[in-house]
Amino acid sequence: MKHKHGGKRTNAGRKKIDNPKINLTLYIDKYTVEVNGGMELCKQKIYSFLKQQKLNTFNLNDNPKTDKYNEIINSHKWLEQVAMKKNIPIDKLNVYIKYFLDKESLKSDFDKISLNELKNHFINWITIQLNKVLTEKKEIPQHERIYTTD
Repeated sequence: MKHKHGGKRTNAGRKKIDNPKINLTLYIDKYTVEVNGGMELCKQKIYSFLKQQKLNTFNLNDNPKTDKYNEIINSHKWLEQVAMKKNIPIDKLNVYIKYFLDKESLKSDFDKISLNELKNHFINWITIQLNKVLTEKKEIPQHERIYTTD
């Protein structure tokens, strides 16, 4: 007897989708939705905007970090010195440095800036950020705020 059916079928089942869709929830104030023609029209506008900007195909993992970025992130001795001088925990400093580098790497002249200039810029930037945090706290009197000149 010859079997016509049975066994494992090749390519059986649901096919893989190269670019699957995901459910995205946005919270937008009611006035903005009404001004833009209602919920359905807003959805269409957002979708067409993203498609036009090609943001729906952008993946952060597709952008490898530059050598400069990695060098600063991995310069542990320098980061420890900055953390000690600025009196900030190293894990919090790592959050600041990653945010700073992500922000700076978007600028067009990021590749032209030397490593030392970038480090100096970070020192100035972190000083300003820490002073902002300190001045926002009401329990710290004016005369006890930290202002550094390094």
